[in-house]
Amino acid sequence: MAIPTWKVFAFGGIEGPLDETNRQGTPCGDMSVLDAGLLRWSHPDAAGLDKPCSRADTVLAYDSKFSRLILFGGWANEWLADVFTLDVAHVVGPPYAIMNLHPYIGPITGNAPLQITGIDFINTADVVIRFSSKGGTIDVRGDFLSTTQLACLTPDFSSYAAGEVEVRVALNGDSFTTTSQVYTFFSCDK
Repeated sequence: MAIPTWKVFAFGGIEGPLDETNRQGTPCGDMSVLDAGLLRWSHPDAAGLDKPCSRADTVLAYDSKFSRLILFGGWANEWLADVFTLDVAHVVGPPYAIMNLHPYIGPITGNAPLQITGIDFINTADVVIRFSSKGGTIDVRGDFLSTTQLACLTPDFSSYAAGEVEVRVALNGDSFTTTSQVYTFFSCDK
């Protein structure tokens, strides 16, 4: 499951024209992801040295504990019995999402209370809130209030330019959310 929308993964398949000289087509080795909420396909690049060869009729299983796909076997002019894993945390994100901030604006010197609204937050003492801009990133500790509310104090962002930052959440050592909200730091006199 991906928050806020489901993702559908497909690997490989058969492509090319089928004719008298090529009755089976040509196996391909692309990964495709359908965002079921946006109805949009994407084709993420797979990194690493050990990549599966092009194939069709592959079985994919999702391991929600480690946010990875497990690819088994398939057909590439012979039946394959190999296994590969693919980390998809950056695509599916953790099983919770950030949906809103209150307030949306605060002083660049930080120390302002921030309420974060989301869905399916888990009760943990390990709450990390990330504030990111083109200039840099600062992580701060936060507090779990409920399955829909987190809280933190904004960081001192004066080492970077005032303006908009992206806010994401990570709970219990998980990856940061794929969803984010915009917070604006404004300049002020100290």
